[in-house]
Amino acid sequence: MDSLLFLLIFLINFGCIVSEASLRYVFVLEKHDLDVPEQISKAIRTTEEAKPGIRISDDVIYLDRENEDDAYNQLCSSLSKGTSAVIDLTWITWDRLMELNLPVIRISLDSQPFVKAINGYLESRNATDASILVQSESDVDRTLYTLLGNSNVRVWVHPGLTRESAKSLNSMRPEPSFHIILGDHDFVTTTYKRAIKEKLVKRDFRWNVVVTDYEPFDPAFLVLPSVLLQLDLSECCKLLGVSECTCSPNVPRKQLILNNLLRYITEVLLKFDSGTTKILCDDIQYDNSSREMLYRVFREDSTNNESLFFWNDEESTLNLRTQFILSTFTRDVGLQRAAVWSAAEDYKTLPGFKFESLRDFFRIGTYPASIIISINFYT
Repeated sequence: MDSLLFLLIFLINFGCIVSEASLRYVFVLEKHDLDVPEQISKAIRTTEEAKPGIRISDDVIYLDRENEDDAYNQLCSSLSKGTSAVIDLTWITWDRLMELNLPVIRISLDSQPFVKAINGYLESRNATDASILVQSESDVDRTLYTLLGNSNVRVWVHPGLTRESAKSLNSMRPEPSFHIILGDHDFVTTTYKRAIKEKLVKRDFRWNVVVTDYEPFDPAFLVLPSVLLQLDLSECCKLLGVSECTCSPNVPRKQLILNNLLRYITEVLLKFDSGTTKILCDDIQYDNSSREMLYRVFREDSTNNESLFFWNDEESTLNLRTQFILSTFTRDVGLQRAAVWSAAEDYKTLPGFKFESLRDFFRIGTYPASIIISINFYT
Protein backbone atom coordinates (compact mmCIF):
# COMPACT_ATOMS: atom_id res chain seq x y z
CA MET A 1 0.00 0.00 0.00
CA ASP A 2 2.81 2.38 0.93
CA SER A 3 4.59 1.52 -2.33
CA LEU A 4 1.48 2.30 -4.38
CA LEU A 5 1.00 5.60 -2.55
CA PHE A 6 4.66 6.53 -3.15
CA LEU A 7 4.34 5.66 -6.86
CA LEU A 8 1.17 7.75 -7.17
CA ILE A 9 2.84 10.80 -5.58
CA PHE A 10 5.87 10.34 -7.83
CA LEU A 11 3.74 10.19 -10.98
CA ILE A 12 1.78 13.30 -9.98
CA ASN A 13 4.97 15.27 -9.29
CA PHE A 14 6.55 14.00 -12.50
CA GLY A 15 3.50 15.06 -14.47
CA CYS A 16 3.70 18.55 -12.97
CA ILE A 17 7.37 18.83 -13.87
CA VAL A 18 6.78 17.68 -17.44
CA SER A 19 3.82 20.04 -17.97
CA GLU A 20 5.65 23.06 -16.59
CA ALA A 21 7.06 25.34 -19.30
CA SER A 22 10.25 27.26 -18.60
CA LEU A 23 11.33 30.54 -20.17
CA ARG A 24 14.37 32.67 -19.51
CA TYR A 25 14.63 36.35 -20.39
CA VAL A 26 17.81 38.40 -20.52
CA PHE A 27 17.11 42.08 -19.86
CA VAL A 28 19.54 44.82 -20.92
CA LEU A 29 19.27 48.10 -19.00
CA GLU A 30 21.10 51.41 -18.90
CA LYS A 31 23.34 51.56 -15.83
CA HIS A 32 21.19 54.40 -14.40
CA ASP A 33 17.95 52.37 -14.31
CA LEU A 34 18.48 50.85 -10.88
CA ASP A 35 14.74 50.76 -10.11
CA VAL A 36 13.83 48.58 -13.09
CA PRO A 37 14.98 45.12 -11.80
CA GLU A 38 12.39 45.27 -9.02
CA GLN A 39 9.72 46.17 -11.58
CA ILE A 40 10.85 43.25 -13.74
CA SER A 41 10.50 40.88 -10.77
CA LYS A 42 6.95 42.10 -10.15
CA ALA A 43 6.08 41.68 -13.83
CA ILE A 44 7.44 38.11 -13.81
CA ARG A 45 5.38 37.23 -10.72
CA THR A 46 2.28 38.76 -12.34
CA THR A 47 2.84 36.75 -15.52
CA GLU A 48 3.40 33.48 -13.65
CA GLU A 49 0.22 34.05 -11.63
CA ALA A 50 -1.74 34.71 -14.82
CA LYS A 51 -0.25 31.66 -16.53
CA PRO A 52 -0.19 28.67 -14.16
CA GLY A 53 2.41 26.11 -15.13
CA ILE A 54 4.87 28.71 -16.43
CA ARG A 55 8.22 29.24 -14.75
CA ILE A 56 10.16 32.35 -15.77
CA SER A 57 13.74 33.13 -14.84
CA ASP A 58 15.71 36.21 -15.80
CA ASP A 59 19.09 37.89 -15.83
CA VAL A 60 19.79 41.64 -15.89
CA ILE A 61 22.72 43.18 -17.75
CA TYR A 62 23.61 46.83 -17.07
CA LEU A 63 25.04 48.75 -20.02
CA ASP A 64 27.64 51.43 -19.37
CA ARG A 65 27.97 53.40 -22.62
CA GLU A 66 31.52 54.38 -21.70
CA ASN A 67 32.60 50.77 -21.09
CA GLU A 68 30.55 48.48 -23.31
CA ASP A 69 33.02 45.59 -23.12
CA ASP A 70 32.02 44.66 -19.57
CA ALA A 71 28.34 44.59 -20.46
CA TYR A 72 29.05 42.56 -23.60
CA ASN A 73 31.05 39.97 -21.67
CA GLN A 74 28.28 39.67 -19.07
CA LEU A 75 25.72 39.34 -21.87
CA CYS A 76 27.65 36.55 -23.55
CA SER A 77 28.04 34.73 -20.23
CA SER A 78 24.30 34.95 -19.65
CA LEU A 79 23.42 33.82 -23.19
CA SER A 80 25.62 30.73 -22.76
CA LYS A 81 23.27 29.62 -19.96
CA GLY A 82 20.29 29.80 -22.29
CA THR A 83 17.69 32.38 -23.25
CA SER A 84 14.21 32.56 -24.74
CA ALA A 85 14.50 36.23 -25.75
CA VAL A 86 16.61 39.30 -25.07
CA ILE A 87 14.52 42.25 -23.90
CA ASP A 88 16.31 45.52 -24.52
CA LEU A 89 15.16 48.37 -22.26
CA THR A 90 18.04 50.71 -23.12
CA TRP A 91 17.50 54.24 -24.43
CA ILE A 92 18.91 53.66 -27.90
CA THR A 93 19.86 50.63 -29.96
CA TRP A 94 22.98 48.86 -28.72
CA ASP A 95 24.74 47.90 -31.96
CA ARG A 96 26.82 45.08 -30.48
CA LEU A 97 23.66 43.38 -29.26
CA MET A 98 21.83 43.72 -32.57
CA GLU A 99 24.84 42.36 -34.48
CA LEU A 100 24.33 38.99 -32.77
CA ASN A 101 21.08 38.52 -34.78
CA LEU A 102 19.22 37.13 -31.78
CA PRO A 103 15.50 37.48 -30.96
CA VAL A 104 15.86 40.96 -29.47
CA ILE A 105 12.76 42.88 -28.41
CA ARG A 106 13.30 46.59 -27.76
CA ILE A 107 10.84 48.29 -25.42
CA SER A 108 10.36 51.92 -24.32
CA LEU A 109 8.92 52.19 -20.81
CA ASP A 110 9.58 55.83 -20.05
CA SER A 111 9.24 59.23 -21.72
CA GLN A 112 10.60 58.32 -25.18
CA PRO A 113 7.17 58.14 -26.92
CA PHE A 114 6.25 61.55 -25.47
CA VAL A 115 9.53 63.04 -26.68
CA LYS A 116 8.89 61.70 -30.18
CA ALA A 117 5.30 62.97 -30.07
CA ILE A 118 6.16 66.56 -29.10
CA ASN A 119 9.04 66.54 -31.58
CA GLY A 120 6.54 65.74 -34.34
CA TYR A 121 4.56 68.84 -33.36
CA LEU A 122 7.68 71.04 -33.17
CA GLU A 123 8.83 70.00 -36.62
CA SER A 124 5.37 70.68 -38.03
CA ARG A 125 5.76 74.24 -36.73
CA ASN A 126 9.17 74.54 -38.39
CA ALA A 127 10.88 74.92 -35.01
CA THR A 128 14.60 75.48 -35.22
CA ASP A 129 15.37 75.13 -31.51
CA ALA A 130 13.72 74.39 -28.20
CA SER A 131 14.45 74.12 -24.50
CA ILE A 132 13.19 70.99 -22.78
CA LEU A 133 12.78 70.80 -19.02
CA VAL A 134 12.57 67.23 -17.66
CA GLN A 135 12.39 65.65 -14.22
CA SER A 136 15.84 64.12 -13.71
CA GLU A 137 19.37 63.73 -15.04
CA SER A 138 18.41 60.31 -16.42
CA ASP A 139 15.53 61.95 -18.30
CA VAL A 140 18.03 64.38 -19.83
CA ASP A 141 20.09 61.50 -21.27
CA ARG A 142 16.97 59.58 -22.28
CA THR A 143 15.61 62.62 -24.15
CA LEU A 144 18.87 63.33 -25.94
CA TYR A 145 19.29 59.70 -27.02
CA THR A 146 15.69 59.64 -28.29
CA LEU A 147 16.19 62.74 -30.44
CA LEU A 148 19.66 61.84 -31.66
CA GLY A 149 19.44 61.35 -35.42
CA ASN A 150 15.64 61.58 -35.30
CA SER A 151 15.03 65.33 -35.07
CA ASN A 152 15.94 68.49 -36.95
CA VAL A 153 15.34 70.64 -33.87
CA ARG A 154 18.31 71.87 -31.83
CA VAL A 155 17.58 71.30 -28.16
CA TRP A 156 18.79 72.43 -24.75
CA VAL A 157 17.69 69.85 -22.16
CA HIS A 158 17.86 70.46 -18.42
CA PRO A 159 16.63 68.64 -15.28
CA GLY A 160 14.00 70.90 -13.70
CA LEU A 161 14.09 74.68 -13.47
CA THR A 162 16.25 76.41 -10.89
CA ARG A 163 17.20 80.04 -10.49
CA GLU A 164 20.50 79.32 -12.25
CA SER A 165 18.93 77.47 -15.21
CA ALA A 166 16.25 80.19 -15.49
CA LYS A 167 19.04 82.77 -15.70
CA SER A 168 20.68 80.71 -18.45
CA LEU A 169 17.43 80.58 -20.41
CA ASN A 170 16.85 84.31 -20.01
CA SER A 171 20.32 85.13 -21.30
CA MET A 172 20.36 82.60 -24.12
CA ARG A 173 20.96 84.09 -27.57
CA PRO A 174 19.21 83.35 -29.76
CA GLU A 175 16.25 82.67 -27.49
CA PRO A 176 14.73 79.20 -28.07
CA SER A 177 11.73 79.21 -30.39
CA PHE A 178 9.79 76.91 -28.05
CA HIS A 179 9.92 75.72 -24.46
CA ILE A 180 8.80 72.24 -23.38
CA ILE A 181 8.02 71.05 -19.85
CA LEU A 182 7.81 67.25 -19.87
CA GLY A 183 6.93 65.11 -16.87
CA ASP A 184 4.17 64.07 -14.52
CA HIS A 185 1.36 66.38 -13.45
CA ASP A 186 3.07 67.70 -10.33
CA PHE A 187 6.37 68.39 -12.10
CA VAL A 188 4.72 70.19 -15.02
CA THR A 189 2.59 72.34 -12.70
CA THR A 190 5.43 73.27 -10.35
CA THR A 191 7.89 73.99 -13.18
CA TYR A 192 5.48 76.18 -15.14
CA LYS A 193 4.72 78.26 -12.06
CA ARG A 194 8.46 78.64 -11.49
CA ALA A 195 8.86 79.78 -15.11
CA ILE A 196 6.23 82.48 -14.49
CA LYS A 197 8.05 83.59 -11.35
CA GLU A 198 11.33 83.81 -13.27
CA LYS A 199 9.60 85.90 -15.99
CA LEU A 200 10.26 83.33 -18.71
CA VAL A 201 6.67 83.03 -19.95
CA LYS A 202 6.40 86.01 -22.28
CA ARG A 203 5.03 84.93 -25.67
CA ASP A 204 1.85 83.22 -26.93
CA PHE A 205 2.00 79.51 -27.83
CA ARG A 206 5.71 79.25 -27.11
CA TRP A 207 5.33 77.20 -23.93
CA ASN A 208 4.27 73.56 -24.32
CA VAL A 209 3.37 71.26 -21.44
CA VAL A 210 3.61 67.47 -21.84
CA VAL A 211 1.89 65.48 -19.08
CA THR A 212 3.05 61.86 -18.82
CA ASP A 213 0.71 60.43 -16.16
CA TYR A 214 -3.01 59.84 -15.72
CA GLU A 215 -3.85 62.74 -13.42
CA PRO A 216 -6.36 65.05 -15.15
CA PHE A 217 -4.70 68.34 -16.05
CA ASP A 218 -6.43 71.65 -15.33
CA PRO A 219 -4.92 74.31 -17.65
CA ALA A 220 -6.48 77.20 -15.71
CA PHE A 221 -3.10 78.31 -14.30
CA LEU A 222 -1.58 78.78 -17.79
CA VAL A 223 -1.18 82.55 -18.06
CA LEU A 224 -0.68 82.77 -21.84
CA PRO A 225 -1.97 80.77 -24.82
CA SER A 226 -0.15 77.43 -24.73
CA VAL A 227 -0.03 73.93 -26.18
CA LEU A 228 -0.85 70.84 -24.09
CA LEU A 229 0.09 67.25 -24.95
CA GLN A 230 -1.41 64.48 -22.83
CA LEU A 231 -2.51 60.86 -22.87
CA ASP A 232 -5.94 59.51 -23.64
CA LEU A 233 -6.83 58.55 -20.07
CA SER A 234 -8.69 55.42 -21.25
CA GLU A 235 -5.25 53.84 -21.71
CA CYS A 236 -5.12 53.23 -17.97
CA CYS A 237 -8.23 51.04 -18.10
CA LYS A 238 -6.82 49.01 -20.99
CA LEU A 239 -3.64 48.32 -19.03
CA LEU A 240 -5.74 47.25 -16.05
CA GLY A 241 -7.74 44.94 -18.33
CA VAL A 242 -11.13 46.58 -17.75
CA SER A 243 -13.46 48.48 -20.09
CA GLU A 244 -14.20 51.34 -17.70
CA CYS A 245 -12.38 52.62 -14.65
CA THR A 246 -11.26 55.67 -12.75
CA CYS A 247 -7.50 55.69 -12.39
CA SER A 248 -5.96 57.32 -9.37
CA PRO A 249 -3.07 59.74 -9.98
CA ASN A 250 -0.54 57.36 -8.44
CA VAL A 251 -1.25 54.43 -10.79
CA PRO A 252 2.20 52.95 -11.65
CA ARG A 253 2.00 53.33 -15.45
CA LYS A 254 5.49 51.99 -16.09
CA GLN A 255 4.83 48.87 -14.02
CA LEU A 256 1.52 48.24 -15.78
CA ILE A 257 3.16 48.54 -19.21
CA LEU A 258 5.90 46.09 -18.21
CA ASN A 259 3.35 43.64 -16.75
CA ASN A 260 1.31 43.59 -19.95
CA LEU A 261 4.33 43.42 -22.24
CA LEU A 262 5.89 40.48 -20.44
CA ARG A 263 2.61 38.60 -20.39
CA TYR A 264 2.10 39.22 -24.11
CA ILE A 265 5.66 38.18 -25.06
CA THR A 266 5.28 35.03 -22.95
CA GLU A 267 1.99 34.13 -24.65
CA VAL A 268 3.58 34.48 -28.08
CA LEU A 269 6.63 32.38 -27.18
CA LEU A 270 4.43 29.62 -25.75
CA LYS A 271 2.65 29.36 -29.10
CA PHE A 272 5.93 28.08 -30.55
CA ASP A 273 6.57 25.79 -27.60
CA SER A 274 9.66 27.91 -27.11
CA GLY A 275 12.07 27.00 -24.37
CA THR A 276 15.61 28.27 -23.89
CA THR A 277 18.53 28.15 -26.31
CA LYS A 278 22.18 28.29 -25.27
CA ILE A 279 24.12 30.75 -27.40
CA LEU A 280 27.87 31.28 -27.73
CA CYS A 281 28.79 34.81 -28.86
CA ASP A 282 31.95 33.64 -30.64
CA ASP A 283 30.14 30.82 -32.44
CA ILE A 284 26.56 31.89 -33.18
CA GLN A 285 24.53 28.95 -34.42
CA TYR A 286 21.07 30.33 -33.84
CA ASP A 287 18.18 29.37 -36.10
CA ASN A 288 16.98 32.73 -37.47
CA SER A 289 13.65 31.19 -38.51
CA SER A 290 12.55 31.21 -34.86
CA ARG A 291 13.30 34.92 -34.58
CA GLU A 292 11.47 35.70 -37.81
CA MET A 293 8.50 33.64 -36.67
CA LEU A 294 8.37 35.65 -33.43
CA TYR A 295 8.58 38.96 -35.26
CA ARG A 296 5.92 37.85 -37.75
CA VAL A 297 3.42 37.25 -34.95
CA PHE A 298 4.17 40.70 -33.51
CA ARG A 299 3.72 42.18 -36.99
CA GLU A 300 0.41 40.40 -37.62
CA ASP A 301 -0.99 41.33 -34.22
CA SER A 302 -0.10 44.98 -34.90
CA THR A 303 -2.49 45.13 -37.86
CA ASN A 304 -5.32 45.23 -35.32
CA ASN A 305 -5.59 48.91 -34.37
CA GLU A 306 -7.27 47.88 -31.12
CA SER A 307 -4.27 45.85 -29.99
CA LEU A 308 -2.51 47.10 -26.87
CA PHE A 309 0.95 47.02 -28.47
CA PHE A 310 2.42 47.56 -31.91
CA TRP A 311 5.57 46.26 -33.57
CA ASN A 312 8.07 48.45 -35.43
CA ASP A 313 10.10 46.29 -37.82
CA GLU A 314 12.71 48.93 -38.56
CA GLU A 315 13.60 49.45 -34.89
CA SER A 316 12.65 45.96 -33.58
CA THR A 317 10.52 47.70 -30.96
CA LEU A 318 7.36 46.51 -29.27
CA ASN A 319 5.64 49.51 -27.70
CA LEU A 320 2.38 50.58 -26.19
CA ARG A 321 -0.13 51.98 -28.68
CA THR A 322 -0.41 55.20 -26.69
CA GLN A 323 -3.06 57.65 -27.88
CA PHE A 324 -1.86 61.25 -27.77
CA ILE A 325 -4.08 64.31 -27.57
CA LEU A 326 -2.59 67.69 -28.46
CA SER A 327 -4.66 70.78 -27.62
CA THR A 328 -4.30 74.52 -27.68
CA PHE A 329 -5.37 76.60 -24.69
CA THR A 330 -6.48 80.19 -24.60
CA ARG A 331 -8.35 82.06 -21.88
CA ASP A 332 -11.29 82.95 -24.10
CA VAL A 333 -11.78 79.57 -25.84
CA GLY A 334 -10.30 77.11 -23.32
CA LEU A 335 -8.95 73.77 -24.55
CA GLN A 336 -9.33 73.05 -28.24
CA ARG A 337 -8.20 69.74 -29.73
CA ALA A 338 -5.67 70.16 -32.51
CA ALA A 339 -4.42 66.61 -33.08
CA VAL A 340 -5.18 63.04 -32.01
CA TRP A 341 -2.87 60.21 -33.05
CA SER A 342 -1.31 57.04 -31.71
CA ALA A 343 2.33 56.21 -31.06
CA ALA A 344 2.12 53.88 -34.05
CA GLU A 345 1.37 56.84 -36.34
CA ASP A 346 3.06 60.04 -37.42
CA TYR A 347 1.85 63.32 -35.95
CA LYS A 348 -0.96 64.98 -37.89
CA THR A 349 -3.49 67.71 -37.07
CA LEU A 350 -7.23 67.11 -37.14
CA PRO A 351 -8.97 67.90 -40.44
CA GLY A 352 -9.88 71.58 -40.64
CA PHE A 353 -7.78 72.68 -37.67
CA LYS A 354 -5.31 75.53 -38.17
CA PHE A 355 -2.85 76.87 -35.64
CA GLU A 356 -2.53 80.57 -35.17
CA SER A 357 0.46 82.03 -36.98
CA LEU A 358 3.42 82.65 -34.71
CA ARG A 359 4.98 86.08 -34.65
CA ASP A 360 8.66 85.95 -35.48
CA PHE A 361 10.86 87.31 -32.74
CA PHE A 362 14.44 88.50 -33.10
CA ARG A 363 16.90 89.63 -30.51
CA ILE A 364 20.11 91.17 -31.81
CA GLY A 365 22.98 91.79 -29.46
CA THR A 366 26.22 93.62 -30.11
CA TYR A 367 29.10 93.90 -27.71
CA PRO A 368 31.46 96.80 -28.63
CA ALA A 369 33.95 97.14 -25.77
CA SER A 370 31.94 97.52 -22.58
CA ILE A 371 28.79 98.80 -24.29
CA ILE A 372 25.94 96.29 -24.69
CA ILE A 373 23.10 97.08 -27.06
CA SER A 374 20.11 94.74 -27.19
CA ILE A 375 17.32 95.32 -29.71
CA ASN A 376 14.10 93.32 -29.58
CA PHE A 377 11.58 93.55 -32.38
CA TYR A 378 8.67 91.62 -33.86
CA THR A 379 7.60 91.18 -37.46
